[in-house]
Amino acid sequence: MEAAKRNSATDAVGLYLQAIDVADSRAKVITNIYTARRADLRKVLSTVGFGFPQITDVDWRLDWTIKSNELPRINEPVYRVKLETLATNGGLGSLAFSLSVEELQELVWSLKNAIKTVERHAQA
Repeated sequence: MEAAKRNSATDAVGLYLQAIDVADSRAKVITNIYTARRADLRKVLSTVGFGFPQITDVDWRLDWTIKSNELPRINEPVYRVKLETLATNGGLGSLAFSLSVEELQELVWSLKNAIKTVERHAQA
């Protein structure tokens, strides 16, 4: 499966099997099957696995929490965020959540940090 995932050549598969001491007769059978079914394996592998969804849109709004069941007076801002996503299989989805000002600041800081890390690795 790993060889099909990497689209390895049949020769490379044969060399790997020799390196791990698979008997020559078995290695030949495995490489013949791999050669015959590599395209089918790759097709199946493209439909399985996990990939993070891609964020396609962000909606947000600012609400004020005036009071709750526990406290008669809160008077704090709450940010409502909704992320529209596109899954690796093409399906659409969304993720909605609420954040306090402090949580939103932490999220923004984490995202900026992630961007810097990606840019650093892209330049290396």
